[in-house]
Amino acid sequence: MGLQDISSFNPECFQDLAYEIDSMTLVGQVYRPPSEAESILIQITEGCSHNKCTYCGMYRGKQFRVKSLDEIEQELLDHARFGPLQRRLFLCDGDALVLSSRRLLPVLVAIRRTLPWIERVGIYGDTRGVLNKTVDQLIQLKEAGLGIVYHGVESGDDETLVSIQKGGTRDECIEAATRLKEAGIMHSVIVLLGVGGVKRSNEHAVNTASLLTEMDPPYVGATRAKSKKIQKKKTALPKEQKENMTRQSVEHSKHGA
Repeated sequence: MGLQDISSFNPECFQDLAYEIDSMTLVGQVYRPPSEAESILIQITEGCSHNKCTYCGMYRGKQFRVKSLDEIEQELLDHARFGPLQRRLFLCDGDALVLSSRRLLPVLVAIRRTLPWIERVGIYGDTRGVLNKTVDQLIQLKEAGLGIVYHGVESGDDETLVSIQKGGTRDECIEAATRLKEAGIMHSVIVLLGVGGVKRSNEHAVNTASLLTEMDPPYVGATRAKSKKIQKKKTALPKEQKENMTRQSVEHSKHGA
């Protein structure tokens, strides 16, 4: 069936077929931000290059692998058959931004060439992925189509970051936010409620709030820590702090990043 035949069919059928392509090409369990629910998912890496965070088991069963450009281009061609059903595209897996600009730029160029109707490309990234690039390199990625980076900051408390083996520091988070802002790339930050446990409850809450103030990202979301190790240390945040974090999470969902 050629592209010229598409207009004679129900678009919802093609939407279903597009999702079927995702299920055939994606390796293992794949995660994406809620605001990317309607996005095309293109897996440019498998797993997470860090994969040591104590609270996260999402990629434990995967060995980190970078997909070849040929593999990625074939997935894009598969989606191109169905035309402009989706306007956003999300690059999986866990910390795909860790790839160098030399590896990411050809992917973004291929997206623009193969799916010219895509209006925004999103990606998961952290301090490692942002800080291994200069502002000029980030600007190149922005000009090639990268629109938003989703960053799991988790906590603004350095001691908590060490205990959960996050692999980044408070100062690095601030520097990452500065570089993304200078490059014109949107920054969506996620923090973990309760991840400091009872012992670091106050420090985690206060230092995370001050970190968000310093980073000043366009979007902030909050989720509750679900690690069994953390759940044993039930943390009760002050009511005012909980209500504030809840409002931030609602605003994050409302804007849809």
